[in-house]
Amino acid sequence: MKRTGIGLVAVLAALTVAAGGAFGASSKPFQATVGKFKTTSEASHEITKLTAKGFSGFKTETEKKGQFSAGKKYEVAKDFATQKQAKTEVSKLHKKGFKGAAVENEKTE
Repeated sequence: MKRTGIGLVAVLAALTVAAGGAFGASSKPFQATVGKFKTTSEASHEITKLTAKGFSGFKTETEKKGQFSAGKKYEVAKDFATQKQAKTEVSKLHKKGFKGAAVENEKTE
């Protein structure tokens, strides 16, 4: 009985490790980004402007070390599963006056 329990635990541990790679990778590797900001307050203000123009789902994310642009630590972005979806959103953002909007591939960042 103990051998079966130990074997079962080993199999579960192996499955967890194997699945970690699948779940660790983002299922939404593309982002529509609106801008990078020095403070969370600036980023929140940008999200408020987006909401007022009819956009939703944007969030503030902290940039990883080495990605800071002139001290700008926070990014306003929305995740998408495909590049086409992100490009469509960026096109809409441009039409509404968010000229700095761009598509980012999170896998290459």
